[in-house]
Amino acid sequence: MSQGCALTSVTIATAYDTLGEEGLTHSLNEPKCVGIYTTADLLGGLVKVLPNAPTVRFVFYDGKPLQDLLDKIKGVREDIQLFHVDQLRDIGKQEPLSTLDSRKPNRETLACIMYTSGSTGKPKGVCLSNGNIVSAIGGMYLVFEPHIQPGNRIIAYLPLAHVLEFAVELCAMYAGVTCGYARSKTLTDASVRNCKGDIAAFKPNIMFGVPAVWEAMRKGVMSKVEKGGWLATKVFGAALQAKKMGGGFVPFLNWAVDYVVLNKVKEALGGELRFAVNGGAGISFDTQEFFNLAIGPLLQGQ
Repeated sequence: MSQGCALTSVTIATAYDTLGEEGLTHSLNEPKCVGIYTTADLLGGLVKVLPNAPTVRFVFYDGKPLQDLLDKIKGVREDIQLFHVDQLRDIGKQEPLSTLDSRKPNRETLACIMYTSGSTGKPKGVCLSNGNIVSAIGGMYLVFEPHIQPGNRIIAYLPLAHVLEFAVELCAMYAGVTCGYARSKTLTDASVRNCKGDIAAFKPNIMFGVPAVWEAMRKGVMSKVEKGGWLATKVFGAALQAKKMGGGFVPFLNWAVDYVVLNKVKEALGGELRFAVNGGAGISFDTQEFFNLAIGPLLQGQ
């Protein structure tokens, strides 16, 4: 939907599904949205918001909601039309490609109003032109291109309403990197039952995240180590210290520590992670050092 809007010079406004009715109402009304795209499981909340969002006339959705819920949405106002994403595709197939000629954007076209998470008052909308977004992708690609190859895998789990994930996914598509869609609540083995966590199953080569993610991973690793008992904890701590002291001057020592002690830690994150990037806010030195020693390079910022 985002790509389709960009292609036809339609500005999108983002909304976090965690903001509740008040946040969604604000994100619809301030930019005077005429349509909304969402999933079947979120339509129940939309029913409560639509009476207070008078500019919305189109509701696009994916999934299989109950007919009763669709009827309730239609009953909010006579001018509201609902389209399943498959219906939208069918309508598009009937239109000639020449329809797009007059709709092409330029660098000044407003592509996105990116709303914040609303942690300090109401969500604030940041206006991003096509030029802004392409510049972000170009800058990221310039930095990371030497370290990635087409066919690499990146795990995508941050909210797409966040500019970090939005830019990262667009850059991945440009670079030929495969996105594996996951959820923050099912990333690690510790957060699921009777199956592998998303990271272990997908085996990403690249991972972007925010401080809370790295802190959670560190705690998860240490929790596993500590369950192994006093000796395992001591051996793990000594391995990190040995690698830190080796500092690259003793290659064999680093290899031995990685192979004998830290491989299990790396396997918990798929075993193929080459580097990770932290964004959104700074992380503590201890967490970054832990990640660098136990798993692999964790870069700060973009």
